[in-house]
Order: sequence, then structure tokens, then C-alpha cells
Amino acid sequence: MDVVIMTLFRWDATYASITRALAKEFVKKNRVFYFNHPFTYKDFKEKKESDFKPGQYETLKSGGYFHEEREDGVIVITPPVNWSINFLPKGKIYDLAWKRNNDRCVKVLEDMVKHYDIKDFVFLNCYNPFILPNLPKQFDTRIQIYQSIDDIEESEYMAKHGLPLEEKACAQAELVTVTSTELHRLKSPFNTNTHWLPNAAEIANFQRALTQKFERPAAIKDIDKPIIGFIGNLDDRRIDFALIKKIAEKNPDKQVVLVGPVNSPKLAALGIDKMPNVTLGGSQPITELPSWLQYFNCAIIPFEKNRLTRSIYPLKINEYLAAGQSVLATKFSKDITTFSDVIYLADDHEEFLDLIPKVIAANTQKDIDERVAVAAQNTWGARVEQLWKLIDETLVRKEKISPV
Repeated sequence: MDVVIMTLFRWDATYASITRALAKEFVKKNRVFYFNHPFTYKDFKEKKESDFKPGQYETLKSGGYFHEEREDGVIVITPPVNWSINFLPKGKIYDLAWKRNNDRCVKVLEDMVKHYDIKDFVFLNCYNPFILPNLPKQFDTRIQIYQSIDDIEESEYMAKHGLPLEEKACAQAELVTVTSTELHRLKSPFNTNTHWLPNAAEIANFQRALTQKFERPAAIKDIDKPIIGFIGNLDDRRIDFALIKKIAEKNPDKQVVLVGPVNSPKLAALGIDKMPNVTLGGSQPITELPSWLQYFNCAIIPFEKNRLTRSIYPLKINEYLAAGQSVLATKFSKDITTFSDVIYLADDHEEFLDLIPKVIAANTQKDIDERVAVAAQNTWGARVEQLWKLIDETLVRKEKISPV
């Protein structure tokens, strides 16, 4: 069966993407059509022509859509530029504007179905209730799936219109998957066919930290002391910046290295960026991350403990473990505690700080082998196999209850 994916995460985003990883697995056996979230006129105007692929800027500017047949087989589709409508209040005006945006993407999918002769396909919407949350009946779908990967209610911007749209998307889907046990609790009331399908990692990529010798990245080239490292988005809602500052203050003989985009004013407000034993590595392609992890002495997940993080099964846990890293995390979710056999967990700041020496010392070959073995169970290939099993089970039930 062909697989059509509608996602909030554009293919060319610099950060790791669940849907991109799933698409790369699906395409090994299936044709995959990957719909980028459309640009709005506002963010399109803020971009330069050089930010786009050849021909893409002109096509979108003229009101058309752009599709690219990648060498790996994935067909990436960028819909026409849409109106920005989130500022509108709930009501008829928003509903009409939403329908206009959605209908334009429906037309694109109709064109793609005709052009590529797409039939009897799997439709997966990943965390994007704003565009094509469910497909109209005119499409020849075998099954429609909605995937929840975050508590949408915890983003004020997305929750305004996204929460009721997501609830409707879950209710109308034939299968709902969620990436954490907390999300299962939140979404299963809207659909009884809701299943836990946690995140995974590109294991082979991160195992390169153990099998290849990399040069030190330029930002840490001259560091000659133990490194306490973090890889990920440095954002407002997840990261405990006060804890990071304490880590740096209490460990002047070590370097705190933060690799990822800074999307919070808290880092600068607390003066973390000016601390002599803190290094900011910036955004890095996923293929470059093993070269950073190879020089970490321990990897941390310094998440806040709040409602949002309670629903998170982080991508980075299996990435760290695949690289053999000794990991220290806060007890931010039920899912992170399932790794307690191979990582260290702290209840509070004091315990986190006290555990750092022990975590750095826990790097015997036995420790490393155990971490890698756990990560090896959590590949994207394994997740796609699990998803196909859920699809098969759903189709069996669907056929049994379909009218003869």
C-alpha cells in the first residue's frame, strides 16, 4: 500500500523528526508521499529565495504547489502558501478560513492521487490537526491514522484552535497512535482504538560514536576536561535552565556543552551563555551528532517536571544509549522511568548534582553494552513493524463490522 503522510514537521527542518524517520522506513517497501506543513504568507515573506530548492520559491510565489522526487524514493510535497488564521477567534469566520486552507490542500492531494495513480492508501496525520486531519470520503483510503506526539493543550498558540481540531481528528480516525503513556491517557477517551507507539532512534547513525573515530567538533576542540553534554532543542517549556546553571556552577572542573537551537530567552537571562565552562554548539545535522556524543563523558536530559514533559518520550534517550552514553535525567515522565535499569534518574536538583560524578564513572564496557542493547530494541524499523501490526489488526476489525 502507498503511504501518505501529512505532518506539522517539514522535511528540510534541521531537527530530528519522527515523521521523517518513519517515512525513511516506510519507503523501503512502500511508496511514500510526504506533505509538508504549508507556509503562511507571513513566514513565506520572511524567507529568502535561497532558502528554497530550485524552482520551489517561484512555484509557491505564483500560488502553486511544489513536489520533489527524492533519491531515497520519498516524494515530498509542499502545498500552496496559506493564510495565517490562528489569530482569529473561534467561530464561523475561523471555520470558513480553515476550510479554505484545508480545501487547497485537498486539491493538491487530488492532483497527486491522479498523477501517481495512488490507490488504497494508508493516510497518516502526524500531530497536524490544522491541515488534512482526516480525508474526505472521495479518497480511496485503506485506513486513516492520527498520531499524537505532544500534549497540544500545553502550547497556548496551538491549543487555541488545535485542541478541538485534534479531538475531532482522533474521534474520526480509524487508528490513533501516541508516543507516551500520558498521551494514551489523554487521547484514548476520544477513540477506543488508541495505542502506545513510542519514539525510536536512527540507531545505526548514533552507534557510529562507538565504531568510528571522529575529530572533535570545532567548538570543543580545545576543551581538555570532562564534558557534561546535552543534545536537543533548548526551549522554554521543556528545559530546566536553572538546573543547567547549577550544573555549571557546581562543576567548574567540567564543561557543560549544549548542542541545539536556542529557543528561549531564559538561557541568556540567567547568564548561562556567558559562563566560562558552558559551550553552545548550535543546531547540528543529525549525521554530525555522533561526533559530539563521542566526546561527552555523560549525557543529560535536564527537563522540567511539568504537564508538558509528563507526556514526553524523548527521541534523545535512545540516541544517547545507542552511542553508549552514560545518561542522567530528571524524573519528568513515567516513560523515562522505564529506562531506570540503564540510566540514572534524579528527583530534584540536589540529587541530580550529586549523581554527576557517579554517572561519569559508569562507563565500563558492560555498561556500554547494556545501553546499546536497550537502544537496539527501539529502532524506527521496529516501530514501523509495530505500526503495520496495528494497521492489520484494525483492518481485520473494520472488515468484520463493514456491511456486506
